[in-house]
Amino acid sequence: MSQSTPAVTKAPHASVMHTGAMADWGQYSFSIPNTPITAPGKLFLKEALGLTGCEISLNQLPPGGKVPFWHRHEASEEVYLFLGGEGEFYVDDDMIAVTQGTVIRVAPQARRTWRNTSATEPLYYIVLQTVDGSFSQTTIGDGQIVQLALPWDNE
Repeated sequence: MSQSTPAVTKAPHASVMHTGAMADWGQYSFSIPNTPITAPGKLFLKEALGLTGCEISLNQLPPGGKVPFWHRHEASEEVYLFLGGEGEFYVDDDMIAVTQGTVIRVAPQARRTWRNTSATEPLYYIVLQTVDGSFSQTTIGDGQIVQLALPWDNE
């Protein structure tokens, strides 16, 4: 996939990218190899940030915009977090109305597509993709408190 990507600053244990305001997400795009399909308003983060456990994309579907295909995955579940706008999300034969705050998890084998039903507002969403069944412990179980003074403690 090809896309325009903002600059990334890398540190030994972190990667930082400034993507701009959600209203700017429409400037990004990607093309699916070996197809004529180009998707404006989509920025994948895995390669740019060096993610090793998931893929994340930032998305802006313009007013009246539609995803021009159904898709499914072999191994990856997806979670869609809708941040603004309104639309319709289809999973197999079911339609789910989406608005700001809607979160949808889709199993790998389910087919999915969606559209923006607004004539005036973009549909903003983030997609998280991970291998289905790969999460082995909770965040609380994996987290460790580090006993250090906080940077703002002496303000």
